Amino acid sequence: MNLDFLNRNQLSLLVLINTAMLFVGLFNCPYEYYIILRTLTVLSAFYIFTYLGKRCSDGRLTDGKSAYLCFGFLCVSVLYSPLWEEEFSKGDWLFWNILTIAMYSYFYKKYMHKKSISETTPKQAKNSSSFSGYKGTSNQTKTLTKNLSSEVKQNSEFNLSHYDKGCEYEYNQEYDLAIESFLKSAKEGNSDAMYKLSYCFLHYKEESTLESYEWCEKAINSGNSDAVQLLERIKKFIQQEKLLAECIKSSIEGDADSQYKLAEIYLDGRKGLARDIEKAISWLRKSVKQKHPMASCILARTLNYYHRQGNLEEIANLYKSSASKNVPQAQYKLALMYYSGDGVKKNKKSFKKWLDLAIQNKYRNALSFKQLVEEAEKGIPARQYQLGKMYLDQYVHDGCGIHLENSLKPNYKDAIALISKAANQGEARAKDFLDQKKKVDELVKRADEGDKSSQYEVVSLSSRSIYLDVESQESKGWYQEIQKSIYK
Repeated sequence: MNLDFLNRNQLSLLVLINTAMLFVGLFNCPYEYYIILRTLTVLSAFYIFTYLGKRCSDGRLTDGKSAYLCFGFLCVSVLYSPLWEEEFSKGDWLFWNILTIAMYSYFYKKYMHKKSISETTPKQAKNSSSFSGYKGTSNQTKTLTKNLSSEVKQNSEFNLSHYDKGCEYEYNQEYDLAIESFLKSAKEGNSDAMYKLSYCFLHYKEESTLESYEWCEKAINSGNSDAVQLLERIKKFIQQEKLLAECIKSSIEGDADSQYKLAEIYLDGRKGLARDIEKAISWLRKSVKQKHPMASCILARTLNYYHRQGNLEEIANLYKSSASKNVPQAQYKLALMYYSGDGVKKNKKSFKKWLDLAIQNKYRNALSFKQLVEEAEKGIPARQYQLGKMYLDQYVHDGCGIHLENSLKPNYKDAIALISKAANQGEARAKDFLDQKKKVDELVKRADEGDKSSQYEVVSLSSRSIYLDVESQESKGWYQEIQKSIYK
């Protein structure tokens, strides 16, 4: 059962079940039947208590006494009911079932009896028992009807059908239907619906900030305290929209800094703009043309992440341009490229030059890498293992279109040489790595012998395994054939 949608039919069913239990219990029944019936009673009491507690907590039910009464009944039912006794009298059974039926009848009469006042129209009220015996003038009748209509409006928080439907639609991510339901409830005066409507307009409906602002103000005026914080967020969002509009305008007019900022927004998908890598690259290129120092670095990094293949020379040149303008991140990346020969020729002198400049500019990754290289050259096994892994990281992440910040140009031969040195000195992680690599080597051997399942497994591993030398596999005929059949 859904705790948000207790209705008259469900409560009526619970009353009927317990009435049936009362009569069944008066006859001789197996003890197991009593256990089942009493368990149902306790569960149904817990159900109603949870429902009432939830209504009290969100402010839609102000009669907290009912929740406490039901909680007390639940405790007594669990702790002192025939459920825990192996033998009990029919008198006990009769007493507890009558108490249960009385409890349900109380809730039925108080909250569920026929239509609630919020569902009753003045015309229906005129013909109802509340008007029986009244013989006033037609004007007096109209006055009473008008007063009742006013009371209906004041108590509209009890008409929760539209609001509950809206909550259900929102939970199921059917936002248009949720907005439609919240709107109906909000027009009836439900301040919670006004708040939810404002929230939905802000988060789920494009170009609806104004509607969100208006409904949030209405919710505050209707006494919804949660809407105060939401209004602050809406004001910040409106301010961001204004700043974004100014940034776009300045970018179109050719301002390099604005073009760079707009590119960053597209990269992250912030301030109401969807993430768009190609638009980000386009605006970065425009900013680079105007020699923006950070734009060159971020464009190089973006191309390295998403368009590495065939662009290594451009990436290196962009890092050089940014590094020469004293950008430490670019200096560090350029140092790594010279160290591993990634897009440039290996050059220890250039590596040391750019790494030292990055360290002088307090780029922490640069200092960490320098220490790593020095300690690996001294033969420290843990550092040899870590440096070896840096040669392999890209094997895993290139398959996802990502080139790690601290990864080196893939070099399987150098990586295995470093990891093997570490394993020979007792480095546990290096030993585990070589054990896993041995298993993959056996798989490759079976694939070379013609085992189809092994061949498919090797191809699938090629994009995500650091234990497989991909470059040595790509030249094999069976590898190329299976790769074409998978990715055609």
